[in-house]
Amino acid sequence: HLGQMLDEKEAILKETYLTHTNLAEKYAFSYTLTLIQQFLLEEMDENNLLARITDIIQGVLGSYSCAIFTSEKGQTLTLSSFSGKTLPSSLPALVNKEDSLVRRTILAQTIRNEASASQAELDFWAKHDINSLIAVPLSTKNNNLGVILATSAQRFSFNREQQEQLMIIANQVSLA
Repeated sequence: HLGQMLDEKEAILKETYLTHTNLAEKYAFSYTLTLIQQFLLEEMDENNLLARITDIIQGVLGSYSCAIFTSEKGQTLTLSSFSGKTLPSSLPALVNKEDSLVRRTILAQTIRNEASASQAELDFWAKHDINSLIAVPLSTKNNNLGVILATSAQRFSFNREQQEQLMIIANQVSLA
């Protein structure tokens, strides 16, 4: 009987720990959003703002790198900011291909990951030790502004919650 009581207590403690951890993560993300909003209000230089945003996103996701590509009226995508490990010099050419993951993200206005990448893109990323990526559109009601692209060396590293968090950040950046 005592062993059963101990098992029940242990299960309750484990559940309490998981709840506490989940709340701590949500608090940390809330704080991150507050920082982003503060930067959006205070930073007048777009380059500095985007550099801070990519740094924050990389930290929140624990990613290998984060880039923001912007577009003027659906034309050429320009690398506006980058944070993380060395940027492959051929990346801008890759994302500007008509069928690239980044371009399809902009057109569909939906989050895409490595499952949506072409074999050529997967080969490109594999050469640079990237196994997971996520592309999130930046847009307003009437304009497609660009894409946030985050990468990771781990396979399937961007979970549902991180995708939702990145979408919230993308909405904030788009509005600014």
